[in-house]
Amino acid sequence: MAIYRITPSCLVDGQICQNVVHFEHLGSSTPQALGTIFVNEWLSQIRPFQHAGAVWFDVAVRQVSPVGPAEQHVTISLAGTGGSKSAFDVPFCARVLQFRTTVAGRHGRGRLFIPGTSASAWDSGIIKPVSITAGAPLITQLKIRFIGPDAPSTLNLVLARRSDPSQTLLVNDILQRTVLGHMASRGIGRGM
Repeated sequence: MAIYRITPSCLVDGQICQNVVHFEHLGSSTPQALGTIFVNEWLSQIRPFQHAGAVWFDVAVRQVSPVGPAEQHVTISLAGTGGSKSAFDVPFCARVLQFRTTVAGRHGRGRLFIPGTSASAWDSGIIKPVSITAGAPLITQLKIRFIGPDAPSTLNLVLARRSDPSQTLLVNDILQRTVLGHMASRGIGRGM
């Protein structure tokens, strides 16, 4: 069993937005192949939450436990499919997916920010109920593909500590947060 860190990068209004997600992989696929699985099966479910001005351009994959070779990159160009970009879109507002495990407290939770959220999907910082309902089948597909010991993607979503990535918790639920998240800049040349 190997633990992989996957870092997708998205460009929104001139800002690079990155998330870090960890997966447990029991097979012997290459990092390039795992990056392609991530693009085809994970990003395909995320892109409908984003406006067309959000463009995914890179997926970095690295084996972190046991430590593997250098980071591999899958170069892509995929825009959001959730409508056109408008002047009212706020670049630092994002939809948030919550990851839950069987462990109570902060150590048993994770989250993923989805940059490029269309302003038509929310009102006063709250995701509209119609948008939550429309996103439910996409979240269900993520659960089917990436949660559980028999995940068809061969990648099991886990929470891993930066200090010791070999210590993981299997994610057993993915939820849509109803309140928008706010991404903070980490400085020039660094992700949000």
